[in-house]
Amino acid sequence: MVVAMRFSSGILSLGLLASGAPARAQTSETGWTWSVSPYVWLSNVAGLSVARGREVLVADSALIPAWAFQVEASNRRAGLRVAGTWVTVGKVGSIAQVDDPASGQPGRYDFSWATLETHGTLRIGPDNPASSFTVYLGARLVRQVMRVQTPGGEVAASQVWFEPVEGSRYAVTVGRRVLAVIAGDIGGFAVGSDFTWTLSGEVAYRIRDPVALAMRYTYREVQYDNKETGPNAYRWSTGVQQGWFFGAVLTFPRAP
Repeated sequence: MVVAMRFSSGILSLGLLASGAPARAQTSETGWTWSVSPYVWLSNVAGLSVARGREVLVADSALIPAWAFQVEASNRRAGLRVAGTWVTVGKVGSIAQVDDPASGQPGRYDFSWATLETHGTLRIGPDNPASSFTVYLGARLVRQVMRVQTPGGEVAASQVWFEPVEGSRYAVTVGRRVLAVIAGDIGGFAVGSDFTWTLSGEVAYRIRDPVALAMRYTYREVQYDNKETGPNAYRWSTGVQQGWFFGAVLTFPRAP
């Protein structure tokens, strides 16, 4: 049976931060720079979730407020970044077979998508304060939970996987206050997901030490299949997370 759920609310997330900006201030001469970045995220989720013989189309979710975070430590060449994400979609409404819209019946659909990831970073090229190119390599832990409730019963399933991630980012500093970043990564490679890719762009403006304001757009697409059959089969097909981040970046020690 294939069912579809259209929804416009119920998203709570902690962001897509795997491709975020580098430390937002110049590193001190002898030590490390730490940055902590809380965000509000206007999020969107879509995809085809397949579990327990049920196919659920997650579609038409509106951009609504959510949350995000990232923590990073770096010196002039090397660094470490930790990021977490959590998105929950829930809606009470009509659930119908995709090929038969008239078959709708009252019910509830819930879907959550959580990640925890860490990356080691390495700056490549000359030590130029105006621009930098950084590569990163790490791992991502992903957990998804799907639940569909109708008068005919309930279907629930969850899946956890671990996957490698590699990517790069390019940052340009304009004057002493503005930073622009473009970044992307790929992951999975059939170790966790079949394939995952992320692309983001960000602009940050330092208003007063140690605080900068940041705006970012991030798009991530995931293809996952656990290759099992029967009740243990799970698939997340062309799953998408995207949206706009608005937040603050706190950097220590303060920029010179």
